[in-house]
Amino acid sequence: MTKRVYKVRSVDSADWDRDPELEGTIKEFGSLAVDDKERPFMVIDTGMRKVRVFDSKALEEAFEKGEPGDHIRLEYRGKVKVQGGKTFKRFNVQVWTEEEGEGDEEEKDAPV
Repeated sequence: MTKRVYKVRSVDSADWDRDPELEGTIKEFGSLAVDDKERPFMVIDTGMRKVRVFDSKALEEAFEKGEPGDHIRLEYRGKVKVQGGKTFKRFNVQVWTEEEGEGDEEEKDAPV
């Protein structure tokens, strides 16, 4: 049997207006020069495709605490206006790991 080993594989950038929900596994973190500024990103594998998500204030905690192999769910909640007339994207964010073990399936919240 022959195994396919990719040297290049396309990665889409998130389009929140078209796909407001994204769930999958964090594959990697990196940065990309955009308009002469380094922009951190993560690549999420949804099982159907890989999606590049750029860091923003609303996703800051996911970038700080998430690690490759963690599961992530992002839900785009639209834009919100703040003082000074600026608008920011708003998200519901969940990042978790799955642990093997015996007993009931129990969810544990992160310490506050």
